[in-house]
Amino acid sequence: MNVSPPSPSPHRPRAAGFSLLELLVAMVILAIMSAMVYSVLHSGLRFADRGSARILETERESAFLMLLAEQMRSAYFDPEQQQVAMAAEPDMLRLVTRRPLLNLDSPMVLAFYLYEPEKKTISYAEKIDYYNPDYDETYRPPMEETTLLFTSRRHLFITPGDEAGSVTITLGGEEFTLRARCR
Repeated sequence: MNVSPPSPSPHRPRAAGFSLLELLVAMVILAIMSAMVYSVLHSGLRFADRGSARILETERESAFLMLLAEQMRSAYFDPEQQQVAMAAEPDMLRLVTRRPLLNLDSPMVLAFYLYEPEKKTISYAEKIDYYNPDYDETYRPPMEETTLLFTSRRHLFITPGDEAGSVTITLGGEEFTLRARCR
């Protein structure tokens, strides 16, 4: 038996590993996939941030309405004038309440809610000398004496309610009617 040696191949045997071309193609594919993943993750994070901001704004609006409702329920009924001591204008609400927000030691305060339409901000001020004759219907506390409650994306309107001792807050088309308990 004659075994002949294998004939020499005109091609050299291939070395183990990757060619430069294969490595470049793999890197391009990896870069494209990384860019796609980054884009999806970045969009998801922006969406989550917008959702968080919207939730925070909704919570602030709810807290504002709850505070106002609590102060309305504790509003002072003036027996001389036979009405709740309050006045509502499109950009301001003033009422005498037994539920102060800032001056917790005071049994009763004159509370002001001021709305600035161009900034969409709600500010708050309290006066402990609510009986002061200087605080007539035309009085507005200076803005430097107010505390910013929140800024809203939606417009706010304050109107006297249909019933005496009530006020309607319109916040972005939604209406909330708040009533004083002291009738």
